[in-house]
Amino acid sequence: MSSSLAPERLVASNVLPRDPEGISPDNTTQGTGSLMTVEEAKKVLRIGLRQTYELVKDGTIRSIRLGRSIRIPRRPFMTWVETGHWPA
Repeated sequence: MSSSLAPERLVASNVLPRDPEGISPDNTTQGTGSLMTVEEAKKVLRIGLRQTYELVKDGTIRSIRLGRSIRIPRRPFMTWVETGHWPA
């Protein structure tokens, strides 16, 4: 299933309000380690969990699988949120 959100529609780091939990495009230190969960990505993007999983499934959000878990590389994800482009 294809997502209706194009990356350029998701890029709005200066428009997104700060999350009460401290997760925002300009705060990449929330959580520990260099990987984040789909739930954390959902909070940054301020979209539903189902839609976040769809973005992971269709490759819009790059991710890795660790067993049955899906993890998203934090720094490249935050770069994508801020610029609309995944780092090389």
